[in-house]
Amino acid sequence: MTYTQIINVCEDIIAEKLSIFEGIRKLIICAYDAHIENDELFISLRAIDSQTDHLPLINKQLSDTFIKQIQEEEEFYKKEVFALVNNILKKYKTKIEVS
Repeated sequence: MTYTQIINVCEDIIAEKLSIFEGIRKLIICAYDAHIENDELFISLRAIDSQTDHLPLINKQLSDTFIKQIQEEEEFYKKEVFALVNNILKKYKTKIEVS
C-alpha cells in the first residue's frame, strides 16, 4: 500500500464512507505496508484497535442491539480518531504531492 492509499482511507473515514473501526483497521494495514507502523499516529490507532478488537465490523448478520453497541463504541472514539486522521493527512499528504 502506498501513501496515496493511506490518504484515501483517511478521507473515507472523515467522509464517513468507512466506519471508524473499519478505517482504523485499514490504516494499520497500510502503515505496515508503507513501513511507517512505528509512527506515533499509527501507534495511537493501534491502541484504539487493541481496545476494540473484540468488536466485529458492522454487517447485516448482527443483531440490532449489537450494532447499536458497536455504534456507541465508535462514537466514543470518533473525535480522537478524526484528530489522528487529520494529523495523518497533514503529515503524509505532502509525501504524495512531492513524489
